[in-house]
Amino acid sequence: MLSADLDRPRVAAVSPVVAVSLIGALLGALAYAVVAVMVGAMDQQNFGIHIYDQAWLALLDGHLDLPARVIRLEGHYTSDGTAQFYHGLAPLITRALFAPFVDLDTTSLAGPSIWLWASVGTALWHATFLKVAAWAWPQSGRGAPVLAGILAAAIWLCGPGLILVSNHSFYHEPIALAFAISAGVAFLWVRAALDGGSLTRALVWIALLAALSLHARPNVAIGLYLATSLAAGWSLLKERRAALRSALLAMMILFASGLSYLELNNARFGQEGQAHGTFEDGAVQYGSTYWGWETPDMARPQTFIEHGRFNVGRILPNLLVYTAMPSEILFPGAFETLRRAHGETMTDRVGYVRIEYPGGGLLSLWTIWVAVAVFGIGALRSYGRPVAGLLIGTVATVGLTLAYATITLRYHVDLWPFLAVLSVVGIAALTPRVATGGLSSTGRILMIGLLVAGFVTNERTARAYRAQFPERAETFFAPWSEEYCHGLAETKGFSPQRVDEICRPPRND
Repeated sequence: MLSADLDRPRVAAVSPVVAVSLIGALLGALAYAVVAVMVGAMDQQNFGIHIYDQAWLALLDGHLDLPARVIRLEGHYTSDGTAQFYHGLAPLITRALFAPFVDLDTTSLAGPSIWLWASVGTALWHATFLKVAAWAWPQSGRGAPVLAGILAAAIWLCGPGLILVSNHSFYHEPIALAFAISAGVAFLWVRAALDGGSLTRALVWIALLAALSLHARPNVAIGLYLATSLAAGWSLLKERRAALRSALLAMMILFASGLSYLELNNARFGQEGQAHGTFEDGAVQYGSTYWGWETPDMARPQTFIEHGRFNVGRILPNLLVYTAMPSEILFPGAFETLRRAHGETMTDRVGYVRIEYPGGGLLSLWTIWVAVAVFGIGALRSYGRPVAGLLIGTVATVGLTLAYATITLRYHVDLWPFLAVLSVVGIAALTPRVATGGLSSTGRILMIGLLVAGFVTNERTARAYRAQFPERAETFFAPWSEEYCHGLAETKGFSPQRVDEICRPPRND
């Protein structure tokens, strides 16, 4: 019996930290799935859940344009009424993977896609933070499983994933994908930095992810392109010829993706440098003005026309809104007062800046992470050098997002990578103090309080966000019947044959 037992293959024991982290991640992904199913079961669906499905079917048919009845006011229209969607093609990845198993004529992959990218992104950020905590944890430290549990709860319940899965609208898929891509870049970067300090081996993979992000979320891609370029430059300075091949290949990947993006613009809009329509008359016009929902002299179009889509004058005021505004769900009176003050400050200088419901700053939404990031700012000199390039890249994305003329909940997710990279530094500095008892009892109570407060606000905001962008009659997001579409197209003077083409039925009609 003894010899038989010795002959049996031994199963490697799973450490308590790994076990707690895996259980936390599985429960988090399951919670996201429950939320996604609840959103998908709502009577009134979020706007545009079939747009990417229809885009995939159109691509299989050999064209990029969509029926006006699919894209509606969010389309970008050429003068002959051809409708294009302005996002890149990266969100079609899930259709390419799952279309053989799903009938996209009748089933939307919007909800599953958003759940997938939100879960993958959160899991990768979780793994990144865990990697840093494990690296910084001293041999004499105790309570590692407890810290792992807190970390799991903080990222899965008090991070962006909950917001992402709470709405299945057309706007969310590219943001969810960019969130996952940024997480992948951060994981590769941090792992390489901690496992030897060289980014060379990870450089090509980082470049591939950055290249993909350009076809999902260009403002995020600009930051990742910059970070990848800095990583390549640093690798060449440090390792010289040993890094040359990887650096050149990384730059070629970025360049090729940039060319493909320009060619896609040319195929859709007739010019490489045009990625969307305008509010003014022109070769390509945004759907809301093309179909008369908005006129160029209204506040929002006037802002874009006179002050530009991006304006540096918006950065500081918008930064205050994105960081410090109280939760609109919990403190509507205070939020409205500050919203009015922001409008009075901004309108005369840089035009109207729309703040969408439900609002709230990073401090109220992701409270615990703001606290860790602030601690990270103080520790940049000691721990920030390995992620300096990543931090600089994410700052570029933050600047672009803050300069835009709309503030909305989903754009908070574009700010997350910067907050998360600062949190990487904060975790590296905080972990030894937690492990060795250097954090006072007051500090521990404060940490738990911030965790709970952030979860409450994040969950309440996500719950309210489910009902945003509803496909409700007589709204911007209303479904278009054949009769309604024909009426609009006929007012533009198109021939009956052209009206039929513009208003052709969706594949799932």
